[in-house]
Amino acid sequence: MRAPCRQFGCIVGRVANRIAEGKFTLDGVAYTLATNNGPNCLHGGVDAYHTRIWSGTTVPGGVKLSLHSPDGDAGFPGALDVTATCVREAFTRALACRMGRCINPQARAVVCLRVPGPVRLTLQCCCFRYTLAAGGVLELVMEAALSSGTGATPVNLAQHSYFNLAGHGFAGLDGVTDSSAGKGDGKALEPVDGHRIILEADAYTPVDANLIPTGALQPVAGSTFDLTEASALGAWSAEGSSGGASGPAAGHLLGPKLRALEAASPDAAAAITAGFDHNFVLRRSSSSVSSSELSPSGLALAAVVAHERSGRTLTVETTAPGVQLYTGNFLDGSLRGKRGTSYGRHAGLCLETQHFPSSVDELSAVTAAFAAVGGATPIVRPGGAPYRHIVRYTFGTTAPAGASAVTDL
Repeated sequence: MRAPCRQFGCIVGRVANRIAEGKFTLDGVAYTLATNNGPNCLHGGVDAYHTRIWSGTTVPGGVKLSLHSPDGDAGFPGALDVTATCVREAFTRALACRMGRCINPQARAVVCLRVPGPVRLTLQCCCFRYTLAAGGVLELVMEAALSSGTGATPVNLAQHSYFNLAGHGFAGLDGVTDSSAGKGDGKALEPVDGHRIILEADAYTPVDANLIPTGALQPVAGSTFDLTEASALGAWSAEGSSGGASGPAAGHLLGPKLRALEAASPDAAAAITAGFDHNFVLRRSSSSVSSSELSPSGLALAAVVAHERSGRTLTVETTAPGVQLYTGNFLDGSLRGKRGTSYGRHAGLCLETQHFPSSVDELSAVTAAFAAVGGATPIVRPGGAPYRHIVRYTFGTTAPAGASAVTDL
């Protein structure tokens, strides 16, 4: 990373998430990568895809970004041609970059999404701007193929947008004073404590003190990591909530979950991160998902998020076997968005659909354990199938609780 942008809205790779000690062996050859997260290589390393200028062209219904990654790029073997295609219903226009107040202005631009009803959502993304009209569906297809005459390589791309459905424009209700800000309007974005979430995951991958998976697939039942719909119904009833969404679709309130992780957790690393930074094993990785539950493109439900007071909702579907739930634990208020708003701890959450972390090394027992459930990092080989990963975001609204609809974020 050239600056502490925290990968806001970027496509990360060549291998998303962490690689233990920045080392792996592939086809008997050992490779060493730059480490940028303690002893680990995170999201492809220092000079990774989120720092690059991607080429962009319009396609029917969207925009296509392209990047050539040469052999040896950031220490990875094999030359790779990467594309990311964003499409939506009734796509109206694709515009050139608008740099704004980006930390890395050459690599990011503003993405505006319009959802049903008088609601406007804004995301940060890589090198393009687009507007989503009624329908609220945004689909991203990430693909990678080896260039001719090159060897095998691991690929695990992920989209790293932060979501906060409370937004910026709800300042009278959602903005909280940040007395230490000293800039802008002295506001900090409301943390995601008030968001509700459901994950289609009955297990997660516990991590060690360096946030590297142990190789276990830990059932979530009865733990703080249980974010399933079945357990959400009991939590919702116990809270005595009213207004907004109702029943199991309302999900688990994140605030109590975050406080529980800060206080004590069965996962040693949670005390370090002070929140979620964990890969969840989606049900699509097991026999519990039937073919009838998959879309023609292989998408299966991963997560549902709702913000009760505004009535905004987000549904995430994916072809990937896992999703990293990250609750902005390392945001420290030093980054500022529009209107000078500061982004402090838990100011946003990421739902990074992916293959499982640190599952590249062919000599690792962790890789073997994850491969057994289809979660290990894909290896793209000459003459083999290219890499393909789809994620679909559907934005919507329900009746907000105790507040009228918000017209701008």
